[in-house]
Amino acid sequence: MKWSRWEYWPFWFIYAPLFIYWIWLSIKARSPIFFVAANPGIMGGGISGESKQDIYQKIPQSFLPKTFFVDRNQPDELERILPLLCFPVFAKPDVGKRGRLVEKIDDPETLVAHYQQLNIPLVIQEDITYKEEFSVYYYCFPEDRTGKVISLVTKEYPSILGDGIHSVEQLIDKDRRLTFFANKLKPYLSAQTLSSVPLSGETKILSTIGNHSRGTIFHDSRAQIDDALRATFDDFFQQLEGIHIGRVDLKAPSLADLKKGTFQVVEINGLGAELAHIYSTGYSLLNANREIFNLWDIIYKISTQNRAKGVEIVPIRKAFTWFITYIRYSRNLKSTSN
Repeated sequence: MKWSRWEYWPFWFIYAPLFIYWIWLSIKARSPIFFVAANPGIMGGGISGESKQDIYQKIPQSFLPKTFFVDRNQPDELERILPLLCFPVFAKPDVGKRGRLVEKIDDPETLVAHYQQLNIPLVIQEDITYKEEFSVYYYCFPEDRTGKVISLVTKEYPSILGDGIHSVEQLIDKDRRLTFFANKLKPYLSAQTLSSVPLSGETKILSTIGNHSRGTIFHDSRAQIDDALRATFDDFFQQLEGIHIGRVDLKAPSLADLKKGTFQVVEINGLGAELAHIYSTGYSLLNANREIFNLWDIIYKISTQNRAKGVEIVPIRKAFTWFITYIRYSRNLKSTSN
């Protein structure tokens, strides 16, 4: 049952204990928004409401698939880039939330219709052909040149195994795990796909958008963290001005290639990013909370060091304006996706 597995509980409920700890850290830091100083290169430190496009501009082009930004009411700009794209592409809101409204799009006509329907700033990114998808959480103290990888996850896309009898929709409803994600998976599958009957023994992948909220399985791969992986992300983060901590969602040909620095970035998330391995099967809520608290200790220390080096915290009034704007945007995003 859903209530018996904490990974499916509401986000706010899981993180409620952190609120008390945040109060304590705020008292020590003499600011309730001390954390924004951890990543001065991202609006609000990346806690929420940051622009994907702003972050992509900090990433060396060699680590990115072909990526474009189209603002609201810019159909001419969209028409301009269509001939430059190799489909399929992924279209995602520039300011996103847990994979909401991220879509894989197979042709120009569908992309145009999608843009017209949403009328929000979009990031359009060509599909990355590398086979494996990972999440890497890294941090480095401002005073150091070497950091630490504290989370490594290998992702397995949600899939069903055909029996030659039941439709895709029926197989989703029969699957003990996928039924929890049915309301997030089905809207992104066509009626034709949902009604199709896979052959017996045929595996059908339901989504290649590697979000837990879309049913992707996270495999805890921290045992594979080593000096080679750390050195790769030391080099990578040195190229990201003003970003000291965050999670990189990426694709690589293999884990061995990732450790050698051969990968392309899906996106980088700042302080709002979670330690993805806590959602691996069997991980306890107690251990998850312990690691969340430890992570915020690190955020506090990075913020303190940056402030000592002259990084200023934005005025609370400005931060409050960010927050209100993001809440309104999130509500609009939710209503659009319903």
